[in-house]
Amino acid sequence: MTRGDTLFLAVFGIYLLFALISNPRRTAADHTRPTTLGFALQTPLFLLACWFGARHGVFGRDWVSPPAIAAGLIIGHLLFALSLLVTHRNLREVGGHLVDFTGFGRYLRDYPETLYRMLGVSISEELIYRATAQPLLIHLSTSPALGIALAALAFAVVHRHF
Repeated sequence: MTRGDTLFLAVFGIYLLFALISNPRRTAADHTRPTTLGFALQTPLFLLACWFGARHGVFGRDWVSPPAIAAGLIIGHLLFALSLLVTHRNLREVGGHLVDFTGFGRYLRDYPETLYRMLGVSISEELIYRATAQPLLIHLSTSPALGIALAALAFAVVHRHF
């Protein structure tokens, strides 16, 4: 493990501690804007994740592979439909959401900044949690299952407001 890896894990740990302390006191509306301390921790975390990703070949051709992107979108859409089925328990309503892209398209046309935010946040979180934290936690724990579980737990801690 390099000093950069150790620095990432230290900042990551501080960020998780910050989330554990601050998230329960914040309302859903509070989470639309980052706190100063949260932003101050997220920025070096993202930069360290980019450094780690570049060092370990994360930014390869798979990131811009149309078939991989299409498969991810399709699988994500199906998982979303499954979650709607679990929460709404209405197959007709879920089927309507599954095939209706017009409302989503209109929303993105009217509010394009939402798409930019969604892309920015999702790419940042993939870099931080899946491309950096998960491999480092697997290495530290010497167990792939435990490393993946710890990264998922960290993601859940940070997103507790949902």
